[in-house]
Amino acid sequence: FKTAKSNGIPILTSIGPNRLAEQRQSIDTWLKQGFMPVAVNYTNEIDELKPHFPGVEFLPARRDSRPIIGRPRVLLNDLCDYARTLGHTSPHGVVGVVNSDVGLYALNIQKLLTEASDGLIFSRRVEVSAHVHDDGIIYDNGYDAVFFAANTFPDFPELPFALGETWWDLIWPMYALLCGVPIKAAVPVLCFHTKHAVNWSEESWLAMGKAAFEFLEPHFIPERQSCPEFYAVLSKAKKNIHHPVTFWLEFARLMNHILNTVPYIADVVQRK
Repeated sequence: FKTAKSNGIPILTSIGPNRLAEQRQSIDTWLKQGFMPVAVNYTNEIDELKPHFPGVEFLPARRDSRPIIGRPRVLLNDLCDYARTLGHTSPHGVVGVVNSDVGLYALNIQKLLTEASDGLIFSRRVEVSAHVHDDGIIYDNGYDAVFFAANTFPDFPELPFALGETWWDLIWPMYALLCGVPIKAAVPVLCFHTKHAVNWSEESWLAMGKAAFEFLEPHFIPERQSCPEFYAVLSKAKKNIHHPVTFWLEFARLMNHILNTVPYIADVVQRK
């Protein structure tokens, strides 16, 4: 296909070593709209991946996640650092972070820039049975795309969360919200994803859930009086702290509950 004229908006991602054709299909939907895909990968991966992904700029991961999570993944801190650099030349400083196997619907670029230029837009995905746009159901348990004003986004402290691992998708918009960044949920959703076998472990999910709780809980304190319903859910979760699966499920529900209360933004997806 012919790559569209660049709209100047970089999208950060990290490309996995498997299911290359599916990831290429997804990234093609970005290129067709003029987005600038930037993949952050380990140096030894870049040479192998480059020939399969024309039109993608590759940047080396600066941090090694293996001592932290046991697998080579790109940490959110690396993505945030690169986003800040890329934001200097992006329209309105807007940068995206999108999972590499997620396709984008046809977007209203000007609307996207306007809404993301003073905060952050995040989106769930539609799960489809094939790489098409017109079927499927919304995936309710997480998010796959964020667009935000990188130059004003708060720095992440050093964290163990990584793109493609559990909890990263809740942490990004949740941290923005707790830092006072205006956040909005895209409805209809911006992206779609072809169903495949899941690739996560309960052990990792539990460990990252614990890290998410320890990182975010202190930030909830200023909101105790204004958000009593959130604290009711959090208190319920803490009663199950000796039952880890139940505890982290309650905590994940709490974050989803909070994120479901933020303003919605419509018309970012172009109507047919």
